[in-house]
Amino acid sequence: MPIERQTVKAHCGRCNAERNCYIRADGTNVEFLGGLRRDFNYRLMSCAGCDYIFCMCVITHPKEYGSFDDETGEFHSAGQEFIYFPGIVRQPRPEWLTRLTFFVGEDDNHDRLRSVLEQIYIALDNELHVLAAIGIRAAFEILVNIFGVDEQLTFPQKIDWLKSHKITVEEHVSPEPQLSPQERPVIHIKERGILGEQESEAFKTLVEVGNAAAHRGWEPGAEVLATLMKLLESTIYREMLEPFDQSWHYHDVDEYKSLIPRRALSRKRDTKARKSKTPPPEK
Repeated sequence: MPIERQTVKAHCGRCNAERNCYIRADGTNVEFLGGLRRDFNYRLMSCAGCDYIFCMCVITHPKEYGSFDDETGEFHSAGQEFIYFPGIVRQPRPEWLTRLTFFVGEDDNHDRLRSVLEQIYIALDNELHVLAAIGIRAAFEILVNIFGVDEQLTFPQKIDWLKSHKITVEEHVSPEPQLSPQERPVIHIKERGILGEQESEAFKTLVEVGNAAAHRGWEPGAEVLATLMKLLESTIYREMLEPFDQSWHYHDVDEYKSLIPRRALSRKRDTKARKSKTPPPEK
């Protein structure tokens, strides 16, 4: 059977999972790198489930190409390598990412934070774990500058400042229907640090991971980096974007109640209603 008609397992970018896919077209380039032959088979693919079109490159390495296991000393051949375009999304982007500039501010720090975050996602998608760890540390440093921390402080001192620096937080409740937006009651006002106790310790770990990657070449695992990204993303959203989202919240919908047309009465119910309004006959 011609390869163009074959069905193979491949990663579908739209389904974000391995699916049966059709090979629509293919071609092979042969390259000699370091005296060793490598076959690059390029395939135009389509997902059998959602018809998503993508490209896949299957690289066949020679048997001599591979690495030794540090513990057992055994040699493992690299075998085949699969590269996709568009690439596999291993770290989903939050929906608020593009809002860092447009909704929060237009200074350099906000632009830099968004740019560094986008580069971190690219590194994570391509399993460049050392670069991603360094980028996460850099993004946290930019975030600290946005909060107004003295740049001359060390990282532990900056984190302690974020924990001790108090900010005022307003917590709203749903107002009474007759109140205007300006009269919405505030349930209470409280003060808290930008970072809590547990968050402070977690960010100290984040900084240590970045330092180890940058200065000692340590490569953290994908699970470690995904956890650090959740910590960083949740803090960015809570401190920079959530206040804007809560400025309207669900109780603003009450303002539109008066615009909703009332349900028309059925003929039977309308007759019954008119009869109930008819005065009793005079005696």
